[in-house]
This record gives sequence, C-alpha cells and structure tokens, in this order.
Amino acid sequence: MSRERSPLILVVDDDPLQRTLVRAALEPFGFDCEEAEDGNVGIAKCAALVPDLVVLDVMMPARDGFSVCLEIRQKSKIETTPVLMMTALDDLKSIQRAYESGATNFQTKPINPQLLPYHIKYILRSSSFEKDILRAQRLAEEASAAKSQFLANMSHELRTPLNAVLGFSEVIFRQMLGELGNAKYLEYAQDIHSSAAHLLNIVNDILDVSKIESGEFKPNVEL
Repeated sequence: MSRERSPLILVVDDDPLQRTLVRAALEPFGFDCEEAEDGNVGIAKCAALVPDLVVLDVMMPARDGFSVCLEIRQKSKIETTPVLMMTALDDLKSIQRAYESGATNFQTKPINPQLLPYHIKYILRSSSFEKDILRAQRLAEEASAAKSQFLANMSHELRTPLNAVLGFSEVIFRQMLGELGNAKYLEYAQDIHSSAAHLLNIVNDILDVSKIESGEFKPNVEL
C-alpha cells in the first residue's frame, strides 16, 4: 500500500534566512519544501513542480511578489495553487493589493513558526474543498453541454422523417393523386398527419430548449 504524498511547499524569498526559517517550521510537520531565491526562479519552479502551496515574499529584487502571484494565476497548470504572501508590509493598501494579485492569504513578518504549519494546513484544506467544488461544477457544465448537444442532434434527426410523414399523409388525405376507395383511409391519414404535427411541435420545443441552454436561442419577437 503506497504512502500518501507529503504536501509540497515552494518557498519564494530572496532572504536565505527566511527560507531556512520557513523550512524549519514546516518540515517537522511532514511538509516537503523547495526553495526559490527570486520571483523568476519561483515562477519557473512553480510551473515545473506544481507545488501544493507557494509561500511568497512580497519585497524581492527584479520583480515583487505581486507580479509573481499575478503570473501564477495566468498559468493553467498552477492557476489554482494556493499562495500565502508573507511580508513586513502590514498596511491596508498592501494587503488589498495582495488579494487583488490573487493571493489566497496574507501573513506579516516576522513569522510565527509555531502557528505557520497550522495556518498552511488550514489553507490546503480550504483549497482542496474549493477545487472539489470547481471540479464538480466543470463536470456538471460538461454534462449539460453534452445533453444539449444530444438533444439538438436528436431533434434534427427526427425532423427529417417527421416532415416526410407530414407531407405524404397530407397527399393521402387530400387525395392529391386520386380518390381513395374507402373514406376510412382519409380519416386515418388525417390522424397520422395530426399526430406527426403534434410530435414535430414537441421536437421543435426540445430543440429550442437545447438552444436556450447553449445560449444560441434567438427569440422571435414581433412588434
């Protein structure tokens, strides 16, 4: 039986002491840690490793944590990766900018090494729940699209034979090719035509529903 993989934490900070402090706080709790010394290396490692969470410093040379977080949110493989921003900045504007950049949470320095592991566990648990919701929503959307496509295809396939039934039954009950020998045949032909017309209306309604669900329906409004 394989052991469950330990959560991988990527620590992006230009200060080696801070990276060491974060590792020392997390590794005893079973977290695996990788380090990046600046934002560009952090982006590259994040894309390559796809960590479970990124601990991201804000004030770094070359590029700050805000721009790094924004780029993470634009990459498909890591766009939902939780990002915990850590900085000595504790003003409201910096906190607001962190969340606007896509940060999952924000923590000021100096870090509390005793609380950090529990803080990260909480973020990972919340992130897992959110990913499950997004996955379920995506599956529901895919199922709805498949259903709409099936209804549209079925409706189109049914309309062709129904139009033939309507056309030929009308030819019969109107006796376009000559009189019928038995009047009962006219009654049957009219019943066939009426039933086919009713069924065609149902098929058209189903097609309209599929168009509404797919956003392709254009109402015909007569003024």
